[in-house]
This record gives sequence, C-alpha cells and structure tokens, in this order.
Amino acid sequence: MVKFNAMLNILHLEQKSIFFKKIFLSFVLVAFTANVCLANSLNPVAAVSHANETSDTSSEDAEDALAKGVVFLGILACVGIGISYYWLNSVQFLDYPYQDTGEYYPGDKKLPGEGNYVMRGEFEDIFTHSDPGYCTNRFSIDTSFVWMNKIGLGAESRFEGLFFPYIGPYIENLAIYNVQKGEFHFNGKGFRDNIKLGGQISLLQSNLLSASFILSYTNWSSKSFENFSNGINVGAIFRSYPIKPLTFEWKFGWQFYSSDFKIFESNLQAGIMMKNYEIFAAWKVLAFDYESDDFYQHFGNFYGFALGLRLHMNLGTNL
Repeated sequence: MVKFNAMLNILHLEQKSIFFKKIFLSFVLVAFTANVCLANSLNPVAAVSHANETSDTSSEDAEDALAKGVVFLGILACVGIGISYYWLNSVQFLDYPYQDTGEYYPGDKKLPGEGNYVMRGEFEDIFTHSDPGYCTNRFSIDTSFVWMNKIGLGAESRFEGLFFPYIGPYIENLAIYNVQKGEFHFNGKGFRDNIKLGGQISLLQSNLLSASFILSYTNWSSKSFENFSNGINVGAIFRSYPIKPLTFEWKFGWQFYSSDFKIFESNLQAGIMMKNYEIFAAWKVLAFDYESDDFYQHFGNFYGFALGLRLHMNLGTNL
C-alpha cells in the first residue's frame, strides 16, 4: 500500500511538471509574439522620427504610449492564456450529469464526483477507482418534436460535444413543415430545412454554469428561402446542473447572410435526468430581419415549443 501511494505521488508530480511546462511554454510564445508585434509597430515610427529630427515631443509621447500599450496587452494575453489553460485543461467529466459514483474512499468518504458532472482536480480517483471513469470529453445527441406558430410542425436534431475538453463539434438540423398559411417566406405549404455545421469553444466549465461559443455554417433549403443560404451562425450556449435531477440550457445566436438578411434565434430549455437520458422541453423563437446601410425591415417573430429526448455520453474513460 505504501509503494502504491508512493507511485501515485510520483505520477502526480510528473503530471504537475508537464502541466507547468506547458504553461511556461504558452507564456514564452505569447511574450515572443508580443515582442515581435511591438518591434514591428515601433520601427516605422522610429524611422520617421530619425528622418525628421525637428519633430516635437508629442510624437515621442505617442511612441511611448504605443509601446506601453502593446506591452500591457502582451501581459494581459499571457495572463489570460495561463488562466484559461488551467481553467479549461484541468476539467474532466463523468459519463452524464448527476451520475451516481457508487464508491467510497477508505474511511467512508464519498468520491468528490458524487452528484457532479464537471470535475476539476483531485485526479487520484482516476488511478484508485474503476468507477466512475472521469473523461476529458463529453457528447450529447438529441431529437425533439417542434411546433411553431404561423408555420407548423417539425423536428429538430442535434449532435454536440467537447474534446480535450474545450473544443468540439456542433451539428444541428431543423426540419419543419408549413401546414398553414403563414407570413413572409413561410407562405405556402412545404418543408423548410435549416442545417448548421460547425464547432464550439468552451468559455467556462462548472456544474452550476457552463458556457460555450458557437461558430458554424448555416443554410436553409427551400425555394422560398433563396436569401437565406450559405450563411454564418454565431451564438452561445449556457448550461446549468444546479440540483439533481434538473438541467437548464439557453442557446441563442444570429444567422448572417450575404444578402443582408439575418435571423435571431433563441432556445430556452429545462430538463430532467433519468440516468444518462434527459427529457426536456423548450421555448423557441425565430426572428427574421433585413438590415442594410440605409434600410431595415423586421419580418416578424415566430415562436413555439419543443419536447425532446437527449442522450449524454463520452468516448471511453482515462482508465
């Protein structure tokens, strides 16, 4: 037992050593980049000042201010990268929110992952327990029934997740059938299909609040939606796992198209966990606009609800 504990201590020291080496290298890289930017930004000014020796002190003050500003931004970048690297790289996940770990430490102490989904630190559990298996990735796949006013019925499906655990895929598809006479491009019966293909970057990871930034390609497939094709979707997702078995999610974003058309969408969800499955309900909003340099028109809001089922999973464990 003593030898095993000694081995664990050696593993922890090696992990910490590698971690701090990565932090140090990140700082060196950003500092080098900041110095290069500083040199490139000051050299033209220095050349002009040398050529014109009669320039007043205001130009020198401007140079000093520029130099201090670049150095300050470089320091901020170093600090930001160091903090975000630690905050995001020290995260691990259980298989699904509110997973029952089912094991205890010697002395009847519960595992630190009990009742949590997002874990940070105390990774000795990886080596001393086979259940749970903490993992540096997490994924979910879901599908839902959708109804929206003035449009009709449809289905929305999504696959999303995180590797490493701070970046990952984001794929979403909304297929809706217009069963009634609506407004704007929803006049006439038929299918309207909106697909998003892209990824997400984690900004914050915790059980109480997690946030990710979304960037994806977006496209509407329909003869009446020619103006809404080959666009860019920019948005965010906020999640919360406050108390078993409740889950909350708010996804919002904007779709931008080259023809100055854009769409704002919001999807507010509440769910209940049943092991690794989640039953959820959502309130959805779609707002269509046209906005150019000299003209703006709001085509109206479409809103409705969704009922769906989500599966939480990961790709193996660290064991």
